[in-house]
Amino acid sequence: MYFSGILAAASLITGVVATQDGISVPTWSGPVVGHLAPEVREFLGIPYARPPTGLLRFAPPVRVTPWIRPFNASTFGASCHYTRFTADLGDSPISLPDPSRVDEDCLNLNIWAPSGAKGADVMIWTYGGGFVLGSSETPIYNGANIVRNNKNVIVVSFNYRLSVFGFPASNALPDKEKNPGLRDVRFAVEWVRDNIAAFGGDPRKITLFGESAGGAAVDSYLYTHTRDPIIRGAILQSGTINIATDALLGEVTPGATFDALATALGCTSTTSVGKLACVRLAPASRLVTLINTTPNLTFTPVADNGTVFSDISRRLSSGDFARVPVLVGSNDQEIPGTTPEAIIGTRLAFTCPAARSALGHSQYVPTWQYRYFGNFPSQPGVPPAGPFHGSEITQVFGTYYDPIATEQQRKSSKYIQGAWIAFVRDPVRGLEGYKEGWPRFDRSGQTLVRLAWENKDEASFVNPDLYQAGCY
Repeated sequence: MYFSGILAAASLITGVVATQDGISVPTWSGPVVGHLAPEVREFLGIPYARPPTGLLRFAPPVRVTPWIRPFNASTFGASCHYTRFTADLGDSPISLPDPSRVDEDCLNLNIWAPSGAKGADVMIWTYGGGFVLGSSETPIYNGANIVRNNKNVIVVSFNYRLSVFGFPASNALPDKEKNPGLRDVRFAVEWVRDNIAAFGGDPRKITLFGESAGGAAVDSYLYTHTRDPIIRGAILQSGTINIATDALLGEVTPGATFDALATALGCTSTTSVGKLACVRLAPASRLVTLINTTPNLTFTPVADNGTVFSDISRRLSSGDFARVPVLVGSNDQEIPGTTPEAIIGTRLAFTCPAARSALGHSQYVPTWQYRYFGNFPSQPGVPPAGPFHGSEITQVFGTYYDPIATEQQRKSSKYIQGAWIAFVRDPVRGLEGYKEGWPRFDRSGQTLVRLAWENKDEASFVNPDLYQAGCY
């Protein structure tokens, strides 16, 4: 599906060919019509899978039913239903707006592409939120600035199912299919592979990147799709699958949380199959309300040995993952503050998982590890709060709030974004040739990359054990 001849055939099927301005594009799902922003073509809310409703609720994603009339891709699609966030990451100094609309019909993606793109590198963003909240509509994830600031790069973001809708873990579901939200990630990548050439992208040049739970989802992807990863590079920002296996997998009895939800809902069946059928019939809003008001109802990934594996440590040490280059890192103060709880929480949930990931991957593939130190303004009226969880995102995307941004912040953002782009363009050698020349991770050398150290727009290199001693 990569070649121009096949895409030409697709245009005949849909009856639409790409226009000169590139806003009308044929895809295998049907024609889409975006709009022009300054220097960027924007396509929003494109369905990449069938609505996961009815019998498709809790099921793996299914190929979308092709449409004939052009799809109007001018506004964001609905975000997925989300529930309360229970993990303690301290008091975040920023607040993100709620999505404009939520619905179960939420499996859609967004594309930002330069006009005249040809053979462009492709970056696919996976949002965080503890697997219970998040949206590709969130303004700091807007890919337009990356596209404007760099030549021939396309940015894609997508929604994946959250909470019980993405991670039901019912005993009635087949083994290896307890986490359909992680199957959504693969489905979105496959859609991009099959269609991105029509937008000017190269399906052989895809990098998957994400933060927090999004980083964990990317990491899970590497273990799940070892033989046909599609992607050629992965970036894990403040998140590895160890976040799920170490911190979020709380079920003592598999399926117990789903059964508890069924009981709270008033389901009378005593069988797993009956409970699954009952919960499938319930209005989505009712499920969200119950989860938000009933103690101990939190749905996050479980080890199903299909999308999340119970032997991650063994797989990491033995190289049983997709052999693609990796850039992995965390922030210096993920949990804000200097209390023992904040320091220990940062170390256990972020610093050490990133350290182990870097060490394991470096034995088999080109690997770089960073630690982010930026201390920049985040929003009006809020003083700089240090390198807290998620604070590097606006630096990568260039979506910091410009009216209050410092010159250091702007320069540092340009440097960090440039590093991500160098990796995307050449995951094997790109960072070695970037600016100071980033060294590949080696625990015995000066190879941990400090970003925004003292807010500088450069990198410095130290021995990983300076921050990670005892993590391995």
